[in-house]
Amino acid sequence: MKKNRIIKTICFLITLFSVSTVHAGSVALHLNGESTVKVGQTFDITVEASSINGFNGGLATVQGDISFDQSYIEYMKYSGASSPLSVSYGVSTKRFVALGMSGESIKSTGSIFTLTFKALHPGKTNVSINNMVVGDTKAIVHTATTSPKQITIVEDTTIITPTPTPKPNTNTKPVSGEVKQKSTVKSSVKTLEYLRVNNAIMTPSFDKTITEYTIIVEKDTDKLLLDYAASNSNAKVKVIGNESLKTGEISKVEIEVTAEDGSTQKYILNVKKEGQQEKRGLSKLTAKEGKLSPKFDTETFEYTIVVGKKVKKLTLDIVPVDKDSKIEIIGNKNFEFGKNDVLVKVTDKDGFINYYTLHVKKPNTMTLFGIHIGYIIGGLLLFLFLLFLLFKKKKKEEKVEKIIVEPITLRPQITIPDENDFAERIAKKIEENKSVVPKAEEKPIIEPIKEEELKTETFLHPFYEEKTEPVEKKKEENDYVARHTQGFIEKSQDDLYDDVVTKEELIGAIEEGNAKKLNMLMKQEEVNKLKEELKKEEGNE
Repeated sequence: MKKNRIIKTICFLITLFSVSTVHAGSVALHLNGESTVKVGQTFDITVEASSINGFNGGLATVQGDISFDQSYIEYMKYSGASSPLSVSYGVSTKRFVALGMSGESIKSTGSIFTLTFKALHPGKTNVSINNMVVGDTKAIVHTATTSPKQITIVEDTTIITPTPTPKPNTNTKPVSGEVKQKSTVKSSVKTLEYLRVNNAIMTPSFDKTITEYTIIVEKDTDKLLLDYAASNSNAKVKVIGNESLKTGEISKVEIEVTAEDGSTQKYILNVKKEGQQEKRGLSKLTAKEGKLSPKFDTETFEYTIVVGKKVKKLTLDIVPVDKDSKIEIIGNKNFEFGKNDVLVKVTDKDGFINYYTLHVKKPNTMTLFGIHIGYIIGGLLLFLFLLFLLFKKKKKEEKVEKIIVEPITLRPQITIPDENDFAERIAKKIEENKSVVPKAEEKPIIEPIKEEELKTETFLHPFYEEKTEPVEKKKEENDYVARHTQGFIEKSQDDLYDDVVTKEELIGAIEEGNAKKLNMLMKQEEVNKLKEELKKEEGNE
């Protein structure tokens, strides 16, 4: 349990040290326009910015995806003329990009661009903005909020009241020779009001005065899905060559508009059908100041790079897929501490635009993997300290486990008494043919003698008072005991493991330094003494 708590503490500290800086700027994007329209009516939706707070120099970058239901409304065109930002909108991707190319920005409130739609069917539908990215003049990314715009489409119930035809004046008489003629003037308008390609991108954007366009389609496209209308309702429109588009070469699709008076005008669409989907954008993008994460790929458009605290701009190595592409770098200067964004805009020869975004992180102190080096050192020291406490605790537990608790019994340390007293006791034992050890009542039963005690200069004997003797004197005493007990030894049995404890066995165990054997003999002597006491008690009864 304790180890788990320590591990959780370490994880919390690492998480705390990894917190990065968050920019607090915000802006609100609104979709403004008519809420109720009629079927067939064209109407405008304008994207506007307001409540701009915390932006350095104002709102300078806006990106987002326009979402709408094509079964209810149809996209017609876009316009960014009223915005201080340069705006582009992809018809197929439905993504818009608005940039301040030369430092322009929206300070507090302003329109960004306008979309024109046509109502198709009655009902309710929404127009919304998704995947928004907003930034200031220093390319720092902030937060944007928005809400969808609901549009109600109703049937056109306008009643057209015919103008009454005046009755002829029957009182008027025709002048002799006067002939009444009917007007025969016909319209010469031979332009298209609009032209859209629903399965490809047309460049440039349609204008009724521009009569030639370029279109690139995918390899599996056999024909263009065209949507058009003549400026004059009495004009006729004919499409020529929009069948079986050729692969690898230019196919010409002509849209011929014949005016009411018979005059014609052709709109030419140069269609290129690729053998395979053509890659666009960059084939190489590196920075001298650091590595891109993730690794660069043509189809990956967003990267992160960590640079040193002294870096002011990136030194980029850029190679486009199409050598004729135009490269534009935005926001690559005067980096501030924290997060900075650099945009690489790639416009190829066909007008396709790709944006590569580099999120540049510039720490204000030394960092490792984006973490303050001081936090890392502090975390490591804390981790090592906790490991030391765990190691110390484990050692203590192991030491406690090895301790065996036993009852402590006091025993005196004694040596062999003087020679005369010892000889008398031995003689008495020989006569009685008993053990050489004195009676048990003289001293209490004690613990066994350990082998280490036999090797010291103090000889321990369990039945006499403490007396320290030199090692040399021990040898003399042993020789003395051997001389006075020779006869008893000869009479004793040679079996060490019988019930009789002899002096020879005691001395042999002492000389060998065998504590186990000596303890066994002493315990046997105690048993013999208990037997004698029991015999006496039974005899007295």
